[in-house]
Amino acid sequence: MKKKGVIFFSMILILAIILTVNGATINQPDADSDGVSDNFDLCPNSKSNEPVDKNGCDAFQFCGKFSCGSSCYYADFKNDEPNQKRPYDCTIVIIAREGKYYPKCVPLNEECGNEYKDTIIKIPEQKVNMSVNWGDSINAFWITTLKNVPAGFGPINNSKYSGWCAEEDVMITPKENYTAMLYSSLDPNLATKCPLCYDEDWDKINYIINNKHPNATRLQIQDAIWCFIDGGNCTLSSPIAQQMITQANLYGNGFRPSKGQLLAVIVKPDYATTKRQITFIEVDP
Repeated sequence: MKKKGVIFFSMILILAIILTVNGATINQPDADSDGVSDNFDLCPNSKSNEPVDKNGCDAFQFCGKFSCGSSCYYADFKNDEPNQKRPYDCTIVIIAREGKYYPKCVPLNEECGNEYKDTIIKIPEQKVNMSVNWGDSINAFWITTLKNVPAGFGPINNSKYSGWCAEEDVMITPKENYTAMLYSSLDPNLATKCPLCYDEDWDKINYIINNKHPNATRLQIQDAIWCFIDGGNCTLSSPIAQQMITQANLYGNGFRPSKGQLLAVIVKPDYATTKRQITFIEVDP
């Protein structure tokens, strides 16, 4: 009789374990219906129909606990990308999916602490005038001239800058004047502020412009840039361009230029009917 009692108790215990899923039992309340009971849910009121992690947190709530900087870059929602150096879960996926929702780890302001001070420069929020002309050296595809830049924006002013193409199949007319908006290529809100400007490899492009091959021509540098932007075209890469591409893949992941280096600042022209090419200039942050 005792043996039967032990077996019965064991079966009840096993059944209780089976009915417990993600820390919730069938009889426990789950106010936000995310599959994690209120007793174990660390993030109540998760967004409806959003996947959650084992703590009941959706991606927005998960990323909201991070401050800007490296902790945000390396945050892995649901811990399902153990081999990915930069999962991008908080810096890219959320912004791309929710255009007007800004998690804490991608703040709209520039008060981001020491991790961002060197690379998020103050960018004018109003339009400026710009024009491009053919580069007159091996270190620039375009020479870009900015005008009507408001005062108080540090290294960005009414001047000429070395520039490069950021769209391969879109034209821009040399010497023609345009109005344009400027954006930092490493702005964590770039995907929201300028979706056409966004590319996940701006860190590698920044690495290339800071580590140009000493024997590279401007066309070879531009070819290396094409490999990481606007669809990733590497078909025209020369051996020298390929060497820059290889180095960028090895060392450019997460690269952030500091004082004395070059930061890619995106220049997006206005257009009424015919689209004009997005370019970028080199600026010392």
